[in-house]
Amino acid sequence: MNAAPAGAPEDTGRVSTPLRRASDFELIPVGDTRRAGRARVRDAVWSMDAAGLEKDKGFHFACRALEGDGVLVARVVSVGGAAARAGILMRSGPQPTPDTKAVWLQLAEDGELRALWRHGLGASRVESHDHPALTPWWLKLARHGNGIQGWGSANGRDWALIASIRFHELPGTMLVGLAACSGSADDTTTAAFDHVRLVSAPPRPPADSHPWLTVTGQRRGIRLAWRRSPGTTYHNVLRATVHGGPYVRIAHGVDGLAFEDSTALEGVPYHYVIDAVGHGRPNLRSNEATGRWLAGTGE
Repeated sequence: MNAAPAGAPEDTGRVSTPLRRASDFELIPVGDTRRAGRARVRDAVWSMDAAGLEKDKGFHFACRALEGDGVLVARVVSVGGAAARAGILMRSGPQPTPDTKAVWLQLAEDGELRALWRHGLGASRVESHDHPALTPWWLKLARHGNGIQGWGSANGRDWALIASIRFHELPGTMLVGLAACSGSADDTTTAAFDHVRLVSAPPRPPADSHPWLTVTGQRRGIRLAWRRSPGTTYHNVLRATVHGGPYVRIAHGVDGLAFEDSTALEGVPYHYVIDAVGHGRPNLRSNEATGRWLAGTGE
């Protein structure tokens, strides 16, 4: 098992179960797939033949029951085709109904990373992320109470928050697992996953870790929020227009745990980090988080 990722919520102290046996998942078709799917595992690599148009129109889901809180981690090795999508999914039930609740983190072959979720109101929402997530790419979904959060990582160590969804109510038992579709109800493609594991409780940020940053697009500007690290005197806010930097400091000496970037241009993706400054220790840098003005909300 890999060590807990640096700069991401910890799994330390949790019970982690590698999922590398054929009996660990049951493959089910969701919606209209027309073609039979297949899931198999060899040398801890899952291969999944899948069909369907994605969302609830049709896909294949290799799943198992999760009672209460828990975390699913997997690395997507390959998606399977130009129109295909593959990722990990938490879902309230096997078949689409108006009250289905679900969160699906999914990748496309061109590197598009999306979070798709349903609140149980008969409709779904999709949020795409600007930085490319070329395979192999790590994904993590965590359920805690009535909330589900998703992360993505290029290396399995440095994680970025992709989605955080709060539901009115989630059932005690959810289905969790690997989900894939071909982009067509009549054709199948094959996706591949490895490093698949289930953790018995959701990851929590350790008290002594680097600040954990989240970013939200606002009506005017971009809002940043983070967790305070012990021994921090103040924070500096840094911004880049390219994933990974170089970063430029846009705010110095921020005492609180939030900042609104009112200088951001509408529609432009920005990449942010926070430096937590304290006396007698090196600065602690946060994860990078990406955000932009919400489309059509600027004035």
